[in-house]
Amino acid sequence: MYVDSSSAAYRILPGGSVAELDHYPFLAFTDAELESVLHSLPIAVGEFCLADATHKVKAGQVNFYCGGSWARRVQIATRLTSLIRSSGHSRVVAMVPSAKETIDIAVCRKDRGARDWLKRLNLNPVTVAVIGDSLQEGAPDLDMLLTAPGSLGVQVGSQVPPSNVNHCRIEPATEAVNQVLREILSGIR
Repeated sequence: MYVDSSSAAYRILPGGSVAELDHYPFLAFTDAELESVLHSLPIAVGEFCLADATHKVKAGQVNFYCGGSWARRVQIATRLTSLIRSSGHSRVVAMVPSAKETIDIAVCRKDRGARDWLKRLNLNPVTVAVIGDSLQEGAPDLDMLLTAPGSLGVQVGSQVPPSNVNHCRIEPATEAVNQVLREILSGIR
């Protein structure tokens, strides 16, 4: 299973292809929420002098490519969340991954998707592996790990994880997930 930006869930099929998880509630921006996000971005660009910033709109998330240090992006994300919420959109949040120089603006934090998934499938968190590229304190993937206490936490990529999280240095996310799954399955046999 794979939870994408807390907005969609997929089954990983034999051979690595994916299929949407039936009856999983897809969380997408309303037109008004997306309009508020898109209205807030130029304000942040001006306030933080982000002349080279760009964005990409996806179904359940807007990626704001603004560069800068993680601490600086946290400041920008805090301001974006404030702007969006002041226009009446309380479920939209700006998150700051530690593994890339973006701000991810979504309809909810990743813990929502993990919580919904655990409840829907009636899973015990200790039977779950949480795999992400941002498991540092304050980063969005950590929300999923904290929602599933006792789960296996695996950070992929070059970022160094906290001491209680396993590390898979493989860069491409798909290969890293496949490697983790192979290791889990080999431990079961």
